[in-house]
Amino acid sequence: MPEAQARVDEAAASAGRDPESVRRAYNFGPPEGSWTETLTAWAIELRVDTFVLWAKDEAQVEHFAAEVVPAVREAAAG
Repeated sequence: MPEAQARVDEAAASAGRDPESVRRAYNFGPPEGSWTETLTAWAIELRVDTFVLWAKDEAQVEHFAAEVVPAVREAAAG
């Protein structure tokens, strides 16, 4: 992912666009362990700002929306 991010940054700069203004999305299935810790690490270390969950069921969607998203936003902002 870091190499792909570098290519996005280069392309944005070449087009006269601020690389930080580019949305960086990641499709993922439920990670092992803590969703919040994993997604926060991806947000900070990999600069991902949009997560698309491939949920197995409605309960995962509800968990993601109600608990994980707010916690990751808070943790990544600080």
